[in-house]
Amino acid sequence: MDDAIVVSQKGGGIVDIEVTGVAAHSGHDPEKGRSAILELAHKIIAIEALNDILRGKLLNCGKIIGDTGDNVVSDKATVSVGIRYDSMAMRQEILDDLKTIVARATIPDTETSLFLRMLIDPLEHTSAVQMLFDYLAKIAQEIGYGDVYAKHVGGASDSGILVSMGILTLCAMGGKGSGLIPWMKWRVWNL
Repeated sequence: MDDAIVVSQKGGGIVDIEVTGVAAHSGHDPEKGRSAILELAHKIIAIEALNDILRGKLLNCGKIIGDTGDNVVSDKATVSVGIRYDSMAMRQEILDDLKTIVARATIPDTETSLFLRMLIDPLEHTSAVQMLFDYLAKIAQEIGYGDVYAKHVGGASDSGILVSMGILTLCAMGGKGSGLIPWMKWRVWNL
């Protein structure tokens, strides 16, 4: 809605964490069970503790799926974790943190797997990106458009992929407006 040009943008991704436990009837022989849901609950608390908003390190445990029966010790549970990061180094830090959490079991005889569903590179604010922005700002003045300003945003986009490939890129140069086009739907690709 304004004249902001995006010069840096978070990268993002989706990581699925799946816990396998041991099913048992919760009334007849609960001692034989190993709750995947309880193990996942411990992992969710550890994952959410990794958030460092001031550094731009964000992890959100969004969709959670467990077993369907309330009289069964669960043998399957999954959480989808949305991750956001300002740099490739921070992305690796998050992935390393998640691998550590996945490797540690609180409930004996449970196993946990991590699946990378999607990763998008961040648009890092490099000196080359700044140089491109400065050139754009100069041209905007010369043609009478007026002032534009540089901005950092939290949403991931394909602009980060281009910059990571060495292609100078600025983002948010489309038409002004708000809201999503109703027919537009995001697609998820497995990387």
